[in-house]
Amino acid sequence: MRFIGNKTNLLGFIDKSLDKNIQNITSVADAFSGTTSVAQHFKKNRKLVFSNDLLNFSYVLQRAYIQLNDIDELGPEREISDFIYKLNKLKPIDGFFYEQFSPSSSINSKFNRNYLSEKNAGKIDAALYKLNRWRKDNSINENLYFFILTSIIEAIPYVSNIAGTYGAFLKNDDPRKLKEINFLFPKIISSSKKNMAYNLDSIEFLKNIKTDLIYFDPPYNSRQYASNYHLLERVSIQDYSIPESKTGLHDYSNEKSDWCYKNKVEDVLSRNIYTAVNQSGCKFILLSYNSEGLLDKDIIVETLSSYGSVNLEQLEYPRFRNSKYPKSFIYEYLFLLKVK
Repeated sequence: MRFIGNKTNLLGFIDKSLDKNIQNITSVADAFSGTTSVAQHFKKNRKLVFSNDLLNFSYVLQRAYIQLNDIDELGPEREISDFIYKLNKLKPIDGFFYEQFSPSSSINSKFNRNYLSEKNAGKIDAALYKLNRWRKDNSINENLYFFILTSIIEAIPYVSNIAGTYGAFLKNDDPRKLKEINFLFPKIISSSKKNMAYNLDSIEFLKNIKTDLIYFDPPYNSRQYASNYHLLERVSIQDYSIPESKTGLHDYSNEKSDWCYKNKVEDVLSRNIYTAVNQSGCKFILLSYNSEGLLDKDIIVETLSSYGSVNLEQLEYPRFRNSKYPKSFIYEYLFLLKVK
């Protein structure tokens, strides 16, 4: 899934840093889990994982990939495959996402928002309607509900008419918009651990866990995640309030992050590290950041150094390509605190 700051391509960098500096870690907390790539990586490496994110769609993914450990928790395997098969066979309906997020001719929409084709938006409406019917009549349990909802959410970016986020739709159709949406079977990561998913502010999350290592991958700049992924957020909670703006953003005032404000970010870093050290019992903190972030790396080192020894590693990494920066690089930083 396309996601700001996704760390899939940096997992090797993370592993190399940990292998050099840490041994005998059995539990990991991922405070800003996003699309769960790092949390999944630790789970595959047989760690006890606690994942968290304030974004609702991230929590849905966490329930499927982190908290769920075995297909038996969903019900009979044959029936599970049948549910996903039925979603793909549904006919589109003229529902909320058809009216509000495709260029439909519906009289219920002030804008022809071109995020999705009419057919794909209608299939999302049909899939969500069917999912909630199954839930209401007890055809599926809670685990299977989140599993199927993950399938719906993960299919959307592959047919979305966007540059990378949902801050705005493209004026001209991207080829992916013309593809037919396809709901796939999420891959279950087997584990014998009692892995847990959370949907909390990071500080509240840190108060609820005990772990060896805490991984922080907070927002780096002023782009608010809740607004940039508003369509996925709406799908995750089935928010059917009528959007008033051209871009279709929902009211995300309660989801704004202090990490995205220059005048607040030092304080929120300090409060998170203090809470992590004093309430989670962690031995190590690993923090990802980059050279374009609102925080200077020296400030991060100074903050972490109050609690132990700090190791900083950096990796030159290609910047996201655009017309302004066609061939340029940034530095990805990894700060490792060994708590004294």
